[in-house]
Amino acid sequence: MTALDTPSCLSRPTAPRTELVIDGLRAGLGAAVVDDPDIVAAYRRDQSQLTPCGNPLVLVRARSVDDVIATMKTAHAQRIPVVTRGAGTGLSGGANALDGCIVLSTERLNRIVHIDVDARLVDPGLTDGRPPSAG
Repeated sequence: MTALDTPSCLSRPTAPRTELVIDGLRAGLGAAVVDDPDIVAAYRRDQSQLTPCGNPLVLVRARSVDDVIATMKTAHAQRIPVVTRGAGTGLSGGANALDGCIVLSTERLNRIVHIDVDARLVDPGLTDGRPPSAG
């Protein structure tokens, strides 16, 4: 049996619980919460095509650190796994969803916080190919 054949150890939440979790996230995060199946499916995996991925419960497109904190609090309270994803450019499967998880996208956190010759601080959604602009 390979990793691709192994069933997920996490099952997708039941429908009533699913709605409760999504409604709770949406109440605090509004439009950052996405449950459209076509959009959520596009966030199931990074660029790795040989690693398994699951079916996430919902996608949160964080706009701020506060969005990340609210998502993590909800996930912890509901015991739902979270898979964090930057720009989705990885090749190792590290951003691949688990069944029933919250995919927490940090792609909108993409500004350069400070330019300093000794220390560089950037938001997690910034990719290597993006031209820098201080904000």
